[in-house]
Amino acid sequence: MSDDKLRKMLEDAIAKSDDKASQAIAAQRKLEEETRAGGLALKERLMPRLLAAKEAWADKLNLIIHDNSEKFNVTSQQRVYPSIGIALSAKELAGFSFESHYPGFVSVREGAGRNHGGNVYEFKVEKLEDLTDEKIDQILTVLVNEAHGLKTRR
Repeated sequence: MSDDKLRKMLEDAIAKSDDKASQAIAAQRKLEEETRAGGLALKERLMPRLLAAKEAWADKLNLIIHDNSEKFNVTSQQRVYPSIGIALSAKELAGFSFESHYPGFVSVREGAGRNHGGNVYEFKVEKLEDLTDEKIDQILTVLVNEAHGLKTRR
C-alpha cells in the first residue's frame, strides 16, 4: 500500500471516531435538556396545588415539600430523575414522590412507609396531563388519611 492510502485510512478512522463522539455528546446534551424540561413542567404542574394545600393545612399540619425538580443525573448508571416529594407526619409518616422520567411522562411512588419507593399504580398517572387538580387532590387525600393512620382504599 502506498503511504497516501495508509494516511487516508488513518484519517478516515479518526474522522469517524470524532463524528461518533460528537454524536454521543449531542445525544447526551439533548437528553439532559429534555430531562430538565420535564422537571420544570412537573414543577409548574404540581407546585401551585401543593403550595395551596400547605397553606390551607398550615395551622394543623406541615406538608413537607421537597422540590428536586431541577436536580437530575441522566449520564450515570444510577440515574436520578427530577422529582417532587411530599410528606406528612401525624400518627404515621406518609409520603409520595412524583418523578419526571421524560418530558410529559411521570410516575408516582410511595415516598414513605413500608412500600417506600414502590410505584403507586392505582393513581393511573403516566403522563403529565394525567396530573389534573382532581388527581392531585386524590393523592393529597390519601396522604392525609394515611398520615392519620386511616386505611385508604385506593
